[in-house]
Amino acid sequence: MRLTGSGSLVRSVVSHPCFPGSRDGGAPAGYDNVTRDALGRQASADVRYSPCARSRRQHGVPGFMMTLEMMQAFFSDTRQKNIEAGKDWSIDEVCRWSFFFVDEDGSALLPVARHMESLGYTVVGVTEPDGDEDPFFYLQVDKLEQHTPESLQARVEALYAIAEQFEIADYDGMNVVAA
Repeated sequence: MRLTGSGSLVRSVVSHPCFPGSRDGGAPAGYDNVTRDALGRQASADVRYSPCARSRRQHGVPGFMMTLEMMQAFFSDTRQKNIEAGKDWSIDEVCRWSFFFVDEDGSALLPVARHMESLGYTVVGVTEPDGDEDPFFYLQVDKLEQHTPESLQARVEALYAIAEQFEIADYDGMNVVAA
């Protein structure tokens, strides 16, 4: 998997019941993706949440959207993980939020990138497909901002609408790290 942008993170699914080699399979489908740095180490203060476009299509779940209850659980889980890991950042403060869009055609993501940039997001790059296992290009855009579960839910609904507006495969989740 190659990142064709300015960032150094690559995505690696380490716990996902829909993918071969998933280690724990106990998390709800598609919830527990972990971002890794270029050397394959788990990013230290990083929480990734994605319902995974590929698994939704595979399992015939059209129109799936993250719910407010999922957002509340995400915030609660992140707080708990940070406490357990002794992290000194809070998801309730200003954080760096990364948002991901996917499509099987990388060029289809370019208009989305330009649009997101016009909305004040930083375009990090497009990750190329990882062979047959994951045939999707991933566009990552970042923004420093503070969210509540409710404000994040509103943001996510807007991002799903952008994916639909630009007729790409999907909005695919978010990542949060300390600002």
